[in-house]
Amino acid sequence: MMSPEQLAQMDRDGFVTIDTPFTPAEISAAASAADRAFGSRVEGFLGTEFTDVELLHLMFHPFVEAVAKQMLRSSDVGLRAVALRKTAPRQGAQPALEGEHADIRFSAADLDSTPRGILCTILFWLTDVTPTRAPLMYRAGSHRQLAEHFGNQPAAVAAHSLDKLPAIGYAQPTPLLARAGQISVGTTGVIHSGSINTDTSDRKVIFTQFQARGVTPVKFSDAQQTGYDQYMGTIRPLVEPSRRHLLWV
Repeated sequence: MMSPEQLAQMDRDGFVTIDTPFTPAEISAAASAADRAFGSRVEGFLGTEFTDVELLHLMFHPFVEAVAKQMLRSSDVGLRAVALRKTAPRQGAQPALEGEHADIRFSAADLDSTPRGILCTILFWLTDVTPTRAPLMYRAGSHRQLAEHFGNQPAAVAAHSLDKLPAIGYAQPTPLLARAGQISVGTTGVIHSGSINTDTSDRKVIFTQFQARGVTPVKFSDAQQTGYDQYMGTIRPLVEPSRRHLLWV
């Protein structure tokens, strides 16, 4: 799982990238499944429209559950939200960010409690992520700066753009790089942004959010929660019976 040093990096910076037991064959099958999910679209974002077993296999893998438990300091976690992103190359484009924001605001108590009262974001990299292949850019430590600024306000899910956030001395954006088959673990409470793909190959990634059971659930909008509830019901028959306890119901 995560070493003490990796846990410390995640706490401090907001994200850490780690190795997994996924095989090249499993990652190749998941990348092909992602292409099938997008069909004729060369790029885009899928919320709860994908049900391919090759993708579910990664999301519900025991290793991932163990990492989420470790990050959340909990013996019982569930999958709350999912998404799939494919970013195609843009010929002749210049490197650029695509809108810095923080998806959610947490308090220091949320970040430091046992179990943690936050969402554990796990990104599954189905392709290599290089400095030119649309890396996620993030401002290390900004989740803790924002938690200190906002105090003990309840967690709030919203895309707070950088220009609407307090003017604090944030770190400069750093690329989150990875090899296909690795995962990045952290929180989208950190200020982050997509970036332009100036490479020659697609970037493909599964986004997931896990939460500890027994804490106050982070509240999504009614429409989002309805969509996730329906998704959990749709994929339930496709998930191995021994892994269905991870479904958030």
